[in-house]
Amino acid sequence: MPIPEQIATADDVRAFLLEVLEELGWAFHPDTPFTEYIRTDTGNPSYTAEEASRRDRLIEQAFDLMGDNLYDFALATAYDWAGIRFDTGVGSLVYCDTREPIRGFHRPGERPDP
Repeated sequence: MPIPEQIATADDVRAFLLEVLEELGWAFHPDTPFTEYIRTDTGNPSYTAEEASRRDRLIEQAFDLMGDNLYDFALATAYDWAGIRFDTGVGSLVYCDTREPIRGFHRPGERPDP
């Protein structure tokens, strides 16, 4: 999925976030300038100056559209990207697509550890 040219809707934000998650994985954070991402295998920047500038502009547009709600939206998008689903019941706990519990969380309907 290509990165959108501009951010005008929540769908644009989601498309952008999904592409960035494909590029950076869990290392992505909305507050980190794209010039600061470094490839661990080479030590080189992950993006050219032009690529980083474009992504910085788009994340700025995403913040303009969503404000601080972008953090929750980005996290929910990242969980979806990774196949982690939300239980929207009491406590809003998280479980994995494989139905294997994530450490510190429980499946819907189970009691949490004290």
